[in-house]
Amino acid sequence: MNVKEELNKLSNLFNNGYYDEVINKCKNIIKKYPSESFFYNFVGMAYKEKNNIIEAENYFNKAVELDLKNKAAINNLGIIYRDIKKFDKAEEYFLTALKIDPNYVNALSNYGNLKSDQNKIEEAIELFNKAISLDSKNLIIKYNLSLAYQNMGNFEKAKEVSNEILKIDPNHTISDRLLSSSTNYKKDETHLKTMEKKLNNKLNNEQKINLHFAIGKAYEDIKDSEKSFLNIEKANNIKRSVIKYDLNDDIELFKSIKESFKNFNFKNNNTNSKKKIIFVLGMPRSGTTLVEQIISSHKEVYGAGELPYLGRIIEKFYKNLESKKFNFKNIKNIKENEITEMREIYLNYIYQYKYSEKFITDKSLLNFRWIGFIKILFPESKVIHCNRDSVDNGWSIYKNYFTGNNLKWSYNQKEIANYYNLYKDLMNFWQNLLPDFIYNANYEKIANDQVNETKKILKFCELDWDENCLHPEKNKTIINTASISQAREPVYKSSIKSSKKFLNYLSDLVNTLN
Repeated sequence: MNVKEELNKLSNLFNNGYYDEVINKCKNIIKKYPSESFFYNFVGMAYKEKNNIIEAENYFNKAVELDLKNKAAINNLGIIYRDIKKFDKAEEYFLTALKIDPNYVNALSNYGNLKSDQNKIEEAIELFNKAISLDSKNLIIKYNLSLAYQNMGNFEKAKEVSNEILKIDPNHTISDRLLSSSTNYKKDETHLKTMEKKLNNKLNNEQKINLHFAIGKAYEDIKDSEKSFLNIEKANNIKRSVIKYDLNDDIELFKSIKESFKNFNFKNNNTNSKKKIIFVLGMPRSGTTLVEQIISSHKEVYGAGELPYLGRIIEKFYKNLESKKFNFKNIKNIKENEITEMREIYLNYIYQYKYSEKFITDKSLLNFRWIGFIKILFPESKVIHCNRDSVDNGWSIYKNYFTGNNLKWSYNQKEIANYYNLYKDLMNFWQNLLPDFIYNANYEKIANDQVNETKKILKFCELDWDENCLHPEKNKTIINTASISQAREPVYKSSIKSSKKFLNYLSDLVNTLN
């Protein structure tokens, strides 16, 4: 067997998305040549792309067992553990791969991504730069570097690296979008004209989406509402056409939550935990980043950003793998050992951040769905619900690109409004059920009276006054959300009624909101 030829064939299949074929071919080869580590690694890669993490991990481990110096498989294990937020294990594998080959570009880049996840941006930048010095044309690493600079608020460096990327590949439109988000456009801006010309190029859907969002933002900057909206609408329409979403699934989920918790007996089982969690939650673009920046400016608070852990834990315990639907019918009979297990899983995750502060923030927005679980698992925690004008909120969602899988409703005005109505109804339910457990932080009130509203938030969190909380723009906590540019400025009022000049285009949103 010519291993090199077989690997080339498999690479072609893999790069074209034929993951099942890769798996089947590799498994047949493994039957004949069970000691060839490369093919186990390939199976693992294909399973990872299919989001079968368990099988991916098994095959990567087998590859390493057969060849302790298989740096690719070792690096892939690091990626697996980074993805599932087991940071210590991820670091162990990246360092092992780099011990085998200190100049292994993939491991350097992935280790940099891990450092970014841990809010260690300067270390991440150092790793990205070393990787780029070894592979100067690797645009993925260059993009990660530009993103790291943006997340730490160094917009000039972010723009510099983005421009370098676009010189190499003008159709690297995700860099156009990053460049756009870091730029305050003026009329006759060269980059705007360049982006518009690119729309004539042969582009895939994702490239078109990136460009239209970027152009839409640029036109909003120069106060051309019509051109801004038309581009944002085009981006959303393309994205909505290629995703599957059914509002009924969310209707069913929210109904199930309310029915399961409406008569729940919340015990006063306060713990004496030395470390406390502040959950900052609400709809996207509702002021959650600002509120977290305010709170994490306090000397006793560590800002951890959006943490996926709580939702994943609830999925593990309450989601049917076959139907992919939640079932909370047994929540009334939840046992102490289950509570302890879920709580410990979450705490083990957040302790990976190795913070010394008394409090840590969790700004996972959609945790508003799980407030009942927060009360059960972490009764000593603080829950801050962020809210703002519903039309402003809906418009801000519509004009920003959310690339994950959790916000499939965010690409259509009616679906945004319908989801907002579900959210509002559920929050009313939680606030009636747990009135003293939730603090409502209103964006407009904070913008209009920052001092007094900040004092109220700190008092609710049982934090002493800290003058630093009045200057969230100086907070060095890493921000990797659409709010990055706003969060690096002092609190301002210009976002209030920001939808006003676009109201002529937002009838579907306005008319659907309750």
